[in-house]
Amino acid sequence: MGSRRRHPERIRWDLESPRILMAQGHTSALLAGVFKQSVVPAFGDGFAARLDVENASFLDIGPGVAALSVAMCRMWPSLRVVAVDPWAPAIALGRARFADVAVHHDPDLRSPVTFVFLGRRQT
Repeated sequence: MGSRRRHPERIRWDLESPRILMAQGHTSALLAGVFKQSVVPAFGDGFAARLDVENASFLDIGPGVAALSVAMCRMWPSLRVVAVDPWAPAIALGRARFADVAVHHDPDLRSPVTFVFLGRRQT
């Protein structure tokens, strides 16, 4: 039995408004600075060095519009990101946002972001 059937009172994420999704994404992008300033140093110098090597990877689960993914790529230019999300509207905005940032706003953004949709097809 699916989770919704067992727990119909649970609120599910079903927002499609680009304004709301982008606002949430901009907030999540702030975490990249926290990650670099607080989390990375806590793991020692070896961890920081591993983020700077060619083909270093970052797995972004539930990236939404990929604002955190883009911010991580800016901080670590050789970082490769795999962004996995079950919400098709968010993944579509994330793909468009990354392409727009890479082409118009930050042409030095070389890091690849691979977007993976893990959900049901929208009808």
